[in-house]
Amino acid sequence: MKARIFVPLGLALLAASAQAVVIDNFSLSAPRLTQTGVGSTSSSQTPFTSSFDTRTLGVAVDTTTDSTARATAKLGSGLGSFSTDAEVNGHFSLTYTSTTGVDLSATQALLVRYAFNDQSCSLVATIESNKPGVGLKTSTELRTMLASSSPYYTKFEFFTPDIDWDAVTKVSFAFDPSRAGDFQLTSVETALPVPEPSTLALTALAAATLARRKPRRNPRA
Repeated sequence: MKARIFVPLGLALLAASAQAVVIDNFSLSAPRLTQTGVGSTSSSQTPFTSSFDTRTLGVAVDTTTDSTARATAKLGSGLGSFSTDAEVNGHFSLTYTSTTGVDLSATQALLVRYAFNDQSCSLVATIESNKPGVGLKTSTELRTMLASSSPYYTKFEFFTPDIDWDAVTKVSFAFDPSRAGDFQLTSVETALPVPEPSTLALTALAAATLARRKPRRNPRA
């Protein structure tokens, strides 16, 4: 009886403490990319990790009023550093691809952690799956990276439409900072979607209530 009472709470706490799977901790350096004026540049690294085969860093500039203004990105030494000059509308992208497909069905959520962000920045996460017999599926989620001088993360867990999480072939992030924007990433990870604090509190309350109830006596005993 007691085991059944605490199963919901135990499962909730287990989900909350689930360990993330690191896709990229930026320990592998990439060339410093700088794009000046209108245009784009990118750099791909293959092989990348045991899960994803290739990591591609992209820098693009849409408009500029100063031919010497630039957007710059650099990965390595545990940080992904991105910056744009005041006159530049820059865009950055990070893409991870796998030819065989990666099984992320146990997680189905992504985290982008960063050290700081001096301005709010829109961030779009895109996931592609290509399961044999099913075909290519693409799902996206748009979030906002809030300005902060302290480390925190942006979480993606409401992708639409559904994809085949056991056959993920591409994970991509598109960053669109404001002009003169600067931010530093510390890792890209997967994580279990966990209950909101209010859900955990209600689960704990329900478990405590059940624990206080005394079992009914069998009148025939």
